[in-house]
Amino acid sequence: MPLDILHLRQEDWRAEFGVGDLQRGQGYAAQGRSRLLSLKDSTLLASCRGSGAQTYQQRITLNHYGQGWAVSGKCSCPVGFNCKHVASALLTLQTQQEQGVDLSPLIVSSPEAREERLEGLQPSPVLSLGSLVRVHFDARKGRMQEQTQHRAALAFDYQGHLASGKSGKDLLIKQNAQHSLRIVRDISSETQLRKRLQQTGLQVALRQSEALPESAGEAYEQPNDAAWLQFVREQLPLLREEGWQIRMQPDFQFNLTPVDDWYAEVEEDPEQNWFDLELGIEVEGQRISLLPILLQAIRRAPWLLNGEALNKRDD
Repeated sequence: MPLDILHLRQEDWRAEFGVGDLQRGQGYAAQGRSRLLSLKDSTLLASCRGSGAQTYQQRITLNHYGQGWAVSGKCSCPVGFNCKHVASALLTLQTQQEQGVDLSPLIVSSPEAREERLEGLQPSPVLSLGSLVRVHFDARKGRMQEQTQHRAALAFDYQGHLASGKSGKDLLIKQNAQHSLRIVRDISSETQLRKRLQQTGLQVALRQSEALPESAGEAYEQPNDAAWLQFVREQLPLLREEGWQIRMQPDFQFNLTPVDDWYAEVEEDPEQNWFDLELGIEVEGQRISLLPILLQAIRRAPWLLNGEALNKRDD
């Protein structure tokens, strides 16, 4: 028989109580000390007259656990949890059910959940860009090698909620316990936006990458660095003009925001025969120090500064 709080059976929950608490609870229930206040879903509110003049309040929640109930019974008495007062309340509820007492006045119905359906919304394209540097040991060459992955991801913004994937499933957003939002996606517009993106030269990525999180959307890539550079220089400005949202991650290696100026400051310390160096760039009026980036690169990939690596670079 399935578990049902409206048809309690003592064998389904008594293991949650100590023998003494259960026996004393049976005595309290037989004396009519418990009063049932309300029953909502799987939570029972009750009160129980103690051994003195004190009346204690109980909040009891039953949860399915294996073949029986897990009882979470909080009480205002000094014991506080799964005490004799909680046992008395459950026994009282079970007894009244078995006697056919009308418990409908106790039952509190949950407010009906309301779903709001939105159709006809125009998706706004969101393009995310990111890079990931991986360092691994190349056994054939006997040294560490650096591999960089770049990815773009396409998603569609519906009033601040992102959708992606060709399945076209409605977006379901739970606003609160009583209100949810269903957004019907515009599949035709999404298809046209995908085609527009592929016109820029981006190709659907066939391999997974951690350059962007999966939540960023549908993954795209370019065949090589030259193609990425051309995309950022020529196509990205056009997408911006067309109203695309461009979300460029800080680690994206093809961020071509113009550098306004370079700066370098040297402060000598004659006492220690040493000097402090500050080196950086100015972008849109803000100073950005390059030293942390350079130091990180040297620590992570020192082989980039050896003669062989430097000779490969024309600059």
